[in-house]
Amino acid sequence: MSSQAHPSLPGGVPAPPGGHALRIDPRHSPVRPVPAPLPVVDETSAGGIVVQQRDGVYQAAVIARRNRAGRLEWCLPKGHLEGTETPEQAAVREIAEETGITGHVLRRLGVIDYWFSGDDRRVHKVVHHFLLGAVGGSLTVEG
Repeated sequence: MSSQAHPSLPGGVPAPPGGHALRIDPRHSPVRPVPAPLPVVDETSAGGIVVQQRDGVYQAAVIARRNRAGRLEWCLPKGHLEGTETPEQAAVREIAEETGITGHVLRRLGVIDYWFSGDDRRVHKVVHHFLLGAVGGSLTVEG
């Protein structure tokens, strides 16, 4: 260790070894401005699980789809409410559109809500889930 005193920056902060004070060019400052908060969008969807009994065995419909990130996922059919639809009406319509099966609501299963962010917004999503009994169409596996 050297017996020489190390130069200091203003305020008594020691300078780096070599005695040269660190200078920050404001044009290349590591401090970045905080981005403006993303706008919040509320979305409401409805869907659920539709079942039918065949030979004493219950069958249920699920769908494969690509999520917003492009990844394949298995999920229950659901979609946004349109116009003045109730969640029950939207669930029946969405399940029919996505599976080809018409059904009637047997009971409410529950409501979930969650948040996610896109490039330009934060989304607060509320999803109403229902149990439907199949009354038309058929459950099939398509390749």
